[in-house]
Amino acid sequence: MFIDKKGVNAKSELFENINILNRYKIDDAYYQKWLSNYLEFKKNQKTIPQQFQRQKYLNKLFILDLISLTVLNIPTNSNYNLFIKLKNYFNKINIRIESEKVNLQNEKYLFHALQVNCDSQVVMNSNITNLDAIKLSNKIALSKGVLHLVKFHPAETDPYFIQSVFALKKELQFKVVNDNSFELIKNAEIVTTINSTIALEAKILGKKVELFGRSFYNSLTKANIPKYILGHLINIDFFSTNVIDYEIYKDIKSRIN
Repeated sequence: MFIDKKGVNAKSELFENINILNRYKIDDAYYQKWLSNYLEFKKNQKTIPQQFQRQKYLNKLFILDLISLTVLNIPTNSNYNLFIKLKNYFNKINIRIESEKVNLQNEKYLFHALQVNCDSQVVMNSNITNLDAIKLSNKIALSKGVLHLVKFHPAETDPYFIQSVFALKKELQFKVVNDNSFELIKNAEIVTTINSTIALEAKILGKKVELFGRSFYNSLTKANIPKYILGHLINIDFFSTNVIDYEIYKDIKSRIN
């Protein structure tokens, strides 16, 4: 889990000073063991935790979140309309996302990972929208002479955004895929995103990464990635309901004071 007294990603203290990571000393053998376990886990992962939780639980704070965005005048993207979102939520509007099959082993491609359209990292920490990012990644793919593959975030539920992506697809001729994200990253020539953790996963695999949003992921290197993962991140599952160990609690408390 990422804990920072100032906020997440572009709002964080780490974004202001990536050298904070230098306080951690990580043994390379320890990191290599973690990396081996991580790669095995990702290879077999079928459902991301965020998607699982959204499917399993009804988010009772959904309406409150939307009202807060409107009443407090918190900036959102231009398509984020309170009444549209409420209509989508209660009517459970579903749009079938038709994906295409691509031979990932035999094709050279750019993989662009979309984020949930109303994600705070898109709304608050990016100067561009998801659609803008698709256009930028498409230009890169064309310049490299590779296929342009786009994948929706598994937790995406906004039908209007989904429709907009498919309308843009007709114009730009990219392919919408639904392969395992790990496989998409592993075989990609380049990975692009706004500021998704997909960027971190790609950097772990040594891939070339282009981030379009404001993110400290831009400053992560082969040298400091082990320090970030095994030093700066706190070893608890954000989506878990288990009781937090007291020592971990003290660590969290020390970071926010």
